[in-house]
Amino acid sequence: MSKVRPSWYVYLIECRDGSLYTGIAVDVARRYAKHAAGTGARYTRSHPPLRLLGQCAYPDRSEASIAEYRIKQLSPAQKRGLCASWNADDDIHALRDQDNACFSPGSISPRPAFAAK
Repeated sequence: MSKVRPSWYVYLIECRDGSLYTGIAVDVARRYAKHAAGTGARYTRSHPPLRLLGQCAYPDRSEASIAEYRIKQLSPAQKRGLCASWNADDDIHALRDQDNACFSPGSISPRPAFAAK
């Protein structure tokens, strides 16, 4: 029996001061809990998280890292819009059987995600 590789996720957090934090993780809930406890990234220690804005699955760490870099190049308004599109597409994801990319690594245009539920 082969071991199933976990998906990697890009996630965005809104901090209490209104700033946004972008990161990657295998377990977003556990990572968010670390940020909230003050043991996550240095940035969220000085900018405590308010809420998780969105998350998107990628097939491996490399793809997630590329997407994270591209997302970090966006303006805060574009990042919020990207999260809104991820959240709005949640119902559609369960109905479609397509690839799992939320954000095309080769561009800064968001693509809808089709994550398995």
